[in-house]
Amino acid sequence: MREGCRGGVGRRGAVAEAQARGKGVALQMLPCYIINLDRAKDRWDACSGRFARCGFDVVRVAAVDGGALSAGELGDFARRRYFFFYGRPVAAGEIGCYFSHIKALKAFLATGEESAMVCEDDVSPAEELPEVLRECLRPRHRGMWDLLRLNAIHPTRGRTVAQLCHGYRLVRDVRTASGDGCFVVNRRAAGLIVEHMLPMRLPYDVALFYGFPFGVREMTVHPFPVALDAALCGETTITGRKGRYPLLSLASLRYPVLLPYKLVSRSVRLLERLRQAYFL
Repeated sequence: MREGCRGGVGRRGAVAEAQARGKGVALQMLPCYIINLDRAKDRWDACSGRFARCGFDVVRVAAVDGGALSAGELGDFARRRYFFFYGRPVAAGEIGCYFSHIKALKAFLATGEESAMVCEDDVSPAEELPEVLRECLRPRHRGMWDLLRLNAIHPTRGRTVAQLCHGYRLVRDVRTASGDGCFVVNRRAAGLIVEHMLPMRLPYDVALFYGFPFGVREMTVHPFPVALDAALCGETTITGRKGRYPLLSLASLRYPVLLPYKLVSRSVRLLERLRQAYFL
């Protein structure tokens, strides 16, 4: 299937089925960009089918294979800043993951849509997702956020700002968990991320974690209405984070930059999250 193509999984029939169940009516035009490597067709078939049956307009984004990039194609990767700011060896899959998400956001910005969902191909939506999102996209709620997290690796903590259907809550997080499996963005957030998050100097989920300096207002749906697929999340084809450097090595030269950076950035981030959670 070519990059950027829509449907491909019997979308009309899937949308009709979702409408017959009373779901997806307000979400037909919300594109769902699914990041998928060319060699992982089975994952595309499984993931796209699930979201199409919920009534979403699925769009495949051919994932960037970080291991296949040449030196000339790494111009948007700031290797030295990554070394000093993150302090771990970079994995080729992390580079591919980062560039794949940026590619998906650029594809969204090239359309006239106001909002879009971006997800990786190892997640699965809950049956209630269309109804939950329909509430989040109502005018009284959608003005509160630019990026809406629907999935994370660990539960997060924050202030509930709205009760949603089926026991879900709209939460302004104080502490955001890692992971970038699925989220909804508006045009403002997508534009700011593309503008400020290149070149790459942190893993994508960590860079989003520090998203407050450029004004992205983030909220989360609790509990997460999109879950990692247990059969696939242990066989990720995009990421692949490496371990740490040995403590006693030349890499320890990064600490005079890394430790003050983490201390200041995390402190400022926490203060900003508290401000957003309790004073906005």
